[in-house]
Amino acid sequence: MADGNRGTEQVMDDNKTLTLASNERIPLTPPMRLLLEIENMREASPATVSRGGVIFMNDTDVGWAPFVASWIANREYETERGMLQKLFEAYVGKTFEWMRKNSVTIVPLPDINKVQHLCYILEGILGNGDNFAGQCKTMGGESAQQLIESYFVYGCVWAIGGGTFSDKQNDYRKAFDRFWRDEFKTIRFPEEGTIFEYAVSEDEFPLKIENEVLSSPFTPWGSRVVDYAHDQTMIYGNIYVATMETQRLTHLLDLLMPNKHACMFVGGAGTGKTTIVFDKLRSLDVDVYSNLNINLNCFTDSLLLQGAMESVLEKKTGRTFGPFGTKKMVYFIDDINMPQVDKYGTQQPIALLRQLFDYAGWYSRDKLTWRDIQNVQFVSCLNPTAGSFYIDPRLQRAYCTYAVQMPGAEALNLIFSSIMNGHANTGFAPDIVKRSDDIVKATIELSTAVASTFFPSAIKFHYIFNLRDVGNIMEGMLRSTVKNITTPLVMVRLWLHECQRVFMDRMISEEDVAKLGDMMDVTTKKYFDNLG
Repeated sequence: MADGNRGTEQVMDDNKTLTLASNERIPLTPPMRLLLEIENMREASPATVSRGGVIFMNDTDVGWAPFVASWIANREYETERGMLQKLFEAYVGKTFEWMRKNSVTIVPLPDINKVQHLCYILEGILGNGDNFAGQCKTMGGESAQQLIESYFVYGCVWAIGGGTFSDKQNDYRKAFDRFWRDEFKTIRFPEEGTIFEYAVSEDEFPLKIENEVLSSPFTPWGSRVVDYAHDQTMIYGNIYVATMETQRLTHLLDLLMPNKHACMFVGGAGTGKTTIVFDKLRSLDVDVYSNLNINLNCFTDSLLLQGAMESVLEKKTGRTFGPFGTKKMVYFIDDINMPQVDKYGTQQPIALLRQLFDYAGWYSRDKLTWRDIQNVQFVSCLNPTAGSFYIDPRLQRAYCTYAVQMPGAEALNLIFSSIMNGHANTGFAPDIVKRSDDIVKATIELSTAVASTFFPSAIKFHYIFNLRDVGNIMEGMLRSTVKNITTPLVMVRLWLHECQRVFMDRMISEEDVAKLGDMMDVTTKKYFDNLG
């Protein structure tokens, strides 16, 4: 942009003439005007700024209310419109005020993005309103009001609070939970756990009055988790164990993707973002959807990305392109923030995606003709601790964004115990089957100790330990066979070998090797000392 400032300055001068690199001069006609809409003037020279009038617009000048009014006006049923208007006024403003003072999201998200996100969730739940109109007649006006408020509360929690996170210093998600329980008491959540652990259940309606307080319309996500069924023939990378976290995020995808709304999961390495998306893509109807996974890296430029995305499209009519046949295309853009940042802070692939989001098309690279791209939608993942950390806010605002947390100890035990017990029950001796849970607990404990002891540095930059290491150890354990593993002692020896392969092979000094060896000895004695 700064290299183009000289040309911009000439156009903004009184003579209004554009000089090209070929020295060709193009005068602008008197009726022509130049209007620039920019996020900041960081790269603009003083000469450029001085040639134009500058108007600064605060994000609160327009605010989110006009969007809400427009969205509500397009709802079909008058009863629904009246209820929704009151709910937006009661909940959203207070929540935004608290968020501005007390919390932050995992990536910067403007208020208008959260309001759009809330409307999109409500669209997924309510549809065109026919179902809710029928419920108004069958349930009665009061129960229908409670039902739509319950759905609104659920959407509000995830649209506004879904981007909150917890780290070593702060737990913003827990703070959001405390704020919500203290501020809004009409629709109550159960006392156990956090408000993010519950979903609306229509079976709870009509709500009952208990001690002058309405009963809760929410049931825990844990009760909806599907049990894991082990399949020996499945590749380890495709194994998926549902947990409360994966179940609730998948449900949000189910609400948003049918309406072609873009979704983004944000979290550190090993939190399971990609696994959740892959499981969702595998569950899509193959007669309706096709999908393409694109992993971005520091070498990906806009040309490579456009070529990859166009490889699964065909020409329809004229300048219109779309997926083959009558299918819809779901692009899964993984590591979306990894492309190299250029001199002026932009990323080529991000700029291309922004053009596609904003204008539903792009220019061909050979003839520079415009192409309309139809029937495509996006799901993305972002690691805020790598690459450029964040992406262009103009693209980020188009996504419904969720923070994905590292699974807790209970969830980790559920995931890997399900896998290990499933494998052990394929014909291993009963004594070995009994040791499955101990192997999982020992692996998680050792991995936690390693991650809290060995930290990355300039020399030890590869000392990055996370959930993937536990998965690598379990993958090695699943290669064991009934023929070779005949006693619990042999199984534990295999486990020690896998721990050395995953952890010790990364150590670069004798001191670190010895320290890891001591940690393995302590863990082994704690869980397997009675094996001799």
